[in-house]
Amino acid sequence: MRLTRLAPAALAAIMAMPPAHAQTPANPGHWAAVQELAQTLGQAHWIRVLCNGDQDETWRRYMQDLLELEGREGDQHTALVGAFNQGFRSLRTTYKACTDDMKVAESKLAAHGKDLADQLARSYLSH
Repeated sequence: MRLTRLAPAALAAIMAMPPAHAQTPANPGHWAAVQELAQTLGQAHWIRVLCNGDQDETWRRYMQDLLELEGREGDQHTALVGAFNQGFRSLRTTYKACTDDMKVAESKLAAHGKDLADQLARSYLSH
């Protein structure tokens, strides 16, 4: 079963954030939200890979955008890639076959990711 586009613009709020060279907000919860978003993207990516195959790069592209904005190099980059991979692996042990429930799971992950991206965008606006 192939998943159709559930929420390809769910994380569009990421693009509302300032360029990577902008100062990161002082909000102590900012980095935790960035890492949680990376993990959520990894989870959604596993569902797409399981249902659509390795060629589906929908959520990986969002992760690449997040890396451009929040983790271009060094420890931040390493931490975000690790969070994405952890999310991917965490669902790999839970979901072994694509089912109709996967559409619901991906939709929930997309909504959670959008909430996190909105929170991150607001942290820049309030800075």
